[in-house]
Amino acid sequence: MGICRYSANGTSIPKRLEHTAPAASRSKEHTMNWTLKACASLLAFALASGSASVAKAEFPDGVITIIFPFSAGSGGDVGLRIYAEALSRKLGQPVIVQNKPGGNSAIAAAEALAAQRDGYTLTVLTSANAIAYADMRAQKKKLSYSIDDFAPLSGFAEFFNVIAVPADSPFKTLGDLLSYAKTNPCTLNIGTTTYNSANNLVAKLLAHDAGVKYTIVTHTKTSELTTNTMQGRVHAGIQLYAVFEGQFQAGTLRPLAVVTAKRSAYLPNVPSVAETVPNYAVPSWMALYVPKGVPKDRVELLGKASRAVLTDISVTARLKEIGFESLATQPEEQDSLMRGEMKKWDSFFTERAGNQEKVCSGM
Repeated sequence: MGICRYSANGTSIPKRLEHTAPAASRSKEHTMNWTLKACASLLAFALASGSASVAKAEFPDGVITIIFPFSAGSGGDVGLRIYAEALSRKLGQPVIVQNKPGGNSAIAAAEALAAQRDGYTLTVLTSANAIAYADMRAQKKKLSYSIDDFAPLSGFAEFFNVIAVPADSPFKTLGDLLSYAKTNPCTLNIGTTTYNSANNLVAKLLAHDAGVKYTIVTHTKTSELTTNTMQGRVHAGIQLYAVFEGQFQAGTLRPLAVVTAKRSAYLPNVPSVAETVPNYAVPSWMALYVPKGVPKDRVELLGKASRAVLTDISVTARLKEIGFESLATQPEEQDSLMRGEMKKWDSFFTERAGNQEKVCSGM
């Protein structure tokens, strides 16, 4: 009896179903019942086999989203899209960047934590997250998220900020700028991006360490900060090298100092802040995380792929073009870096009283 011997995909019936037809003495009805039962068993077997194949589909097999806590077009956004493009090629799946700026990164964090813990949603945490944590702690407030809600995959990039002035500014050095601030308290305006962003903290820490008072003017968009700095609406602006680079080349902005421990290879003739204010340095970095709860094997796969991308010569070369140094750290290294930054800024806010905006009123 050949009916139902093979499934539609060619799967043979299990041997336990390969019986001969019932004895002739049995009724025709009994024979039909047996045939129907055999077909039903085969169908169940085929469906189970198909389900198992689907369940074993390799990860990832769909779109991966990276939630970024800063606006589109920012320096970090440009670098992250270079990374996302390379990660997409590595994994063979689309990788998109979703911008969710604001709220001390709380908006992006909430979006990531609301997603399924399946490895298809990544987010970026930065040195600014450590800053926000320390500031809220000093105010005895709590963020809507915790660093402990996330698991690190790998680092992403290190980068640096630059203190710049309009091309026709009377301030020729950082020393000139700080001397003016010291003799004219609260009359100097320094532009940064949002409250407690990395460059905002650069301005706060600089005022504290240099012993001066000036007004910090925050901007929601890097484009606004750039324009206001070029047009002299603020005396100086602090922003990523990647953002100001075009203006440096065009001659509309002039760099006074790089916010690094020593001079940068990107601007070798520009002094570091530490040459004017000893021991001053504010490193900036970004890293890739996932919400905790993602299966361990997926976390490991994503981390390995991320580090492979960040050590690819073609990727590192493109990142260098915008002033980014790739940071292909292991999860344990990244966790240590984050917690070290949290401790450092916790000390700044609690022991050094660094909320400069409370000293001088804004514009």
